[in-house]
Amino acid sequence: MTWKLWYALRNPPYNTPLFQRIYRSNNPQGRLRRILQISLAYLFTCLVFTLIWPALTTNFAFVALMIIAASNNLFGIIWANRIAVTLARENELQTFDLLCLIPMGRFGAVWSLSTASLHATHMFRSMGFLVRWLSIGFITTLGIALLIPLLLLTQAQDMEVLILLHPLLYAVTLALAFYVDYIQAVVTASVIGMLASTYTMNTVNVRILAVGNFLLLQVSVYLVTLIMGFILAESIFSPYIRDLPLITLLLPIVRLTIFYLLHEAVIVLSWRLLLQRFNGHIQSLQHLLTGDLQ
Repeated sequence: MTWKLWYALRNPPYNTPLFQRIYRSNNPQGRLRRILQISLAYLFTCLVFTLIWPALTTNFAFVALMIIAASNNLFGIIWANRIAVTLARENELQTFDLLCLIPMGRFGAVWSLSTASLHATHMFRSMGFLVRWLSIGFITTLGIALLIPLLLLTQAQDMEVLILLHPLLYAVTLALAFYVDYIQAVVTASVIGMLASTYTMNTVNVRILAVGNFLLLQVSVYLVTLIMGFILAESIFSPYIRDLPLITLLLPIVRLTIFYLLHEAVIVLSWRLLLQRFNGHIQSLQHLLTGDLQ
C-alpha cells in the first residue's frame, strides 16, 4: 500500500480541471516572506545544533538518527497541514459540496484537491528527488565498502571482519530507514490530512487534528520499533551471539523490517478508515492508484 499510494501521489490527475484549479491558484510567495522564512529556519537550526552539540560529540549515531526522524516528520507536518487546510478553505468558500458533484465523486474531488495542494509548491517533487538520490548515493557508497569485508568473511569467519562489517551494515540500514521513513511519512501525512477533513471543516480545528494525529502515529511507530527492535529482538538474539556471531548481522535487518512493517500497518489502517469515511468504491480506487482518474 505504501508504494501504491506513493506512486499515486507522485502521478496525480494533472489533466482534470479541478486539479488545475488548485494547482494554478497557489501563487508563489513574496520575496520578503521567503527571506523571513529562511532567516527563521536558519536561526532555529543554529539554536538546535547549539543545544545538541554536547550529545553530538559523545553519541553521534543517536543524534543523527533523531535529526533524520525530525526532518522527515517536519515535511510530513507541512503536507498534512497543507492538505487539511486546502480542503477546509474550499468548505469556507462554500464550493466543496459543489465540487463533490463532479463525475469523479466526493473521494475523487478530495484526492484531486489534496494532490494539487502538494504539487503546487514544487517542493514536493524537489524533496522527493533530493531524498531519493542522496539515499541512493549513500547506499551505493556503503554497499561498495561492504564488499571487502564480505569477501573476507567468505574466506574465514574472523571476528575482526565482523567488527568491520557491523557498523557498515548499520549505516546501510540507516540510509534505507531514512528513505523509507520519508516516503511513509509523506504517505501517512497525506492520508491523515484527507482524513482530518472528514471530521471537521474548521480551518483551525482541522489543522490541529491533522498535525496532531500525524505526530501521534509517527511517535507511536518509533516507540514500538524501539521496544520490539532494540529491546525484545536484542533479548531474543543475545543468547545465540556467542555461538553464532553472524547473528549480530541480522539485528539491523530485523529492526529495519519491523520499522517498515509497523509504518505499513499504520498506512493500511488509515487508508481503510479513509475509504469508510468516503464510502469509496473499489473499482474507482484502482483507477485512482494507477493515475487513471478522469
